[in-house]
Amino acid sequence: GLENYSSLFFYSLTIDNILNIIVLLILAGVAINLTIGDNGIFKRVEKARDIWEIAQSDEQSEMDKASDIIDEVLNKSAIEQVTDNNPGILEQDEMNMDVYIINSIEDLVFFAHDVSNVNNYEGKTVKLGQSLDFNSIKSYVDPYTTEYEKYGYIGQLKNSLTSGEGFKIIGNSDNYFSGTFDGCNNKIYTLYQNIENSETNKGGLFFANDGEIKNLSLMNIEIKVKGFSTIVGGIVALNYGNITNCNTSGNINVETDSWTTLGGIVGIQTKNAGRVEKCSNKIDFKATNHGEMGSADITCGGIVGQIERNIGEGVTEIYECVNRGNLNIDTKKVAGYLGGILGNPLSAGKIKNCYNVGNIVGSGAEDGNLNYILRLGGILGNTNFYVDVENCYNSGRISTDSKYAFLGGISADIKDKQIKNVINDGEIVAKGSDGQFVRAGGIVGRFNNGTLEVGYNIGKILIDNTNCVAGSIGTLNLNEQQTIINCYYLKDTVEIEANGSLAPIADGMEEITSEEMPTILEVVNSENAFKEDTNNINNGYPMLNWE
Repeated sequence: GLENYSSLFFYSLTIDNILNIIVLLILAGVAINLTIGDNGIFKRVEKARDIWEIAQSDEQSEMDKASDIIDEVLNKSAIEQVTDNNPGILEQDEMNMDVYIINSIEDLVFFAHDVSNVNNYEGKTVKLGQSLDFNSIKSYVDPYTTEYEKYGYIGQLKNSLTSGEGFKIIGNSDNYFSGTFDGCNNKIYTLYQNIENSETNKGGLFFANDGEIKNLSLMNIEIKVKGFSTIVGGIVALNYGNITNCNTSGNINVETDSWTTLGGIVGIQTKNAGRVEKCSNKIDFKATNHGEMGSADITCGGIVGQIERNIGEGVTEIYECVNRGNLNIDTKKVAGYLGGILGNPLSAGKIKNCYNVGNIVGSGAEDGNLNYILRLGGILGNTNFYVDVENCYNSGRISTDSKYAFLGGISADIKDKQIKNVINDGEIVAKGSDGQFVRAGGIVGRFNNGTLEVGYNIGKILIDNTNCVAGSIGTLNLNEQQTIINCYYLKDTVEIEANGSLAPIADGMEEITSEEMPTILEVVNSENAFKEDTNNINNGYPMLNWE
């Protein structure tokens, strides 16, 4: 009793105060041993102080637990309480010992550590047994355990996963996943990562995938990147394999002066033969880069950020995917590549039966340099390699304030590729740019060489001061080989302010009034990839058959 009451008084005193009190006690005739001995007043006060601190810590812990329970009740969490008899150890399917099951956050933390330490699960299948939420105590067997400090999670597990550096990515540059990860149509909520000058410089659930990831939704993620060249993909940063039926949502925010590649599903596709199929993204990206020219480009794609250069044979395929996330970059001294589906392919690829409804915004160079060009496309940002785009549409708004930009409803530019059966009804805006080097088209911003066959644009194009803008193609490189077939755009689609003028209409492009305009399905549906929007899901415009 005396110790506890004493602590209330002595806890707030400095050492100097306490020493002064001891001197006064000695002068008053109190024996030194009674004052500072092993069982003296000073030692007893120290013990009382320790007891008080422990009590305070225990009280705060209990308050945290009560707060978590209240949050669960108020938020009406749909997450079910996990039942995991061996948290931190993956169960094996009794019928097939090559199948492992993740039943709790503790299991997921162990799995990430296991892959990062040599076990690549090649030939094995890992299943997600139920939906999990990093912010929900129901997803943990013990959210307050400190047993996972051995994996680098300091303090209580839940707190460590949802603050500080957050979740440690699955795998690393030496060890990455090579099996099959089946989400079983479950969801993982509120993945949090804070990447600041990290040695791994990769963000997302997986560092790399050389197998297959399927049937997984990663919802309400939050990834922050600061001060480092980084590759981030919502599902996987580097993909060597296949991704099927995966969905993402949340926010990715980047502030850097180094090169950065971002993708809603995949950061960089690193094998041409890989396939990303039936995936959707609703991550909003915001990236700021003030790095030096030539070493700090930003690439961002709603589904895939980039296809890596010269990786064997085959073609990367992006099939039946949709982006609903907004892409927003701010870069003053570097180039930027933004595409609703794919940002910057550096090798062969094919995008088929995909669409974008997310807004694409680029703020670019102020001081005037052609090396700082932004390339913004509703489906595809930039390409210097053969990439086909077929049966795709864009409804997202594409805008910039840069003096140096290519903007296209489908692709920022065409070089050595084919675009076929495409629709744009998204608005394209370049305001306040002075138009020094702006190329804007309802289908393509700049056309070097290749084929554009069957395009349809009804999206508005609002531009300041440029003569390289048109309802279909902003500009043609007249020294190259181009083929344009049945490319329609609505008359008066383009609005140019100040001193601008329309680009010449090339052979194969047709400007038509609203009365003469054929229906979209009459123009682009030769392969029966589109259907009528009978339920007004797409504002009355045709939809892809798989929607």
